[in-house]
Amino acid sequence: MGNEPNWSLEISKKENLIEFILPGESKSYYFFYSEPIQENGYIVYRNHNPIQRYLIDIKIKKEPCSDTMADISYEYSAEVELSDKRKFKGCGIKWKE
Repeated sequence: MGNEPNWSLEISKKENLIEFILPGESKSYYFFYSEPIQENGYIVYRNHNPIQRYLIDIKIKKEPCSDTMADISYEYSAEVELSDKRKFKGCGIKWKE
């Protein structure tokens, strides 16, 4: 999740889904789940949606991350880049299944 602009990301192997949401644009991007790779200390997910014609590049790192707007600390940092070159940075948590 991130701020300025507000965004959220859900990655679910169980649901075979990667969903990236931009509430300010009332837009969601959907991708099928793909196994991540390890790259330079990051957990990396890369995928393509041929219908929406978007690529997504997600980098997650296990390191302390602080949400400055809510003053909350998280275990992971997250970066998302879409094929239109927009980049988003924020923090993340791992949900238990």
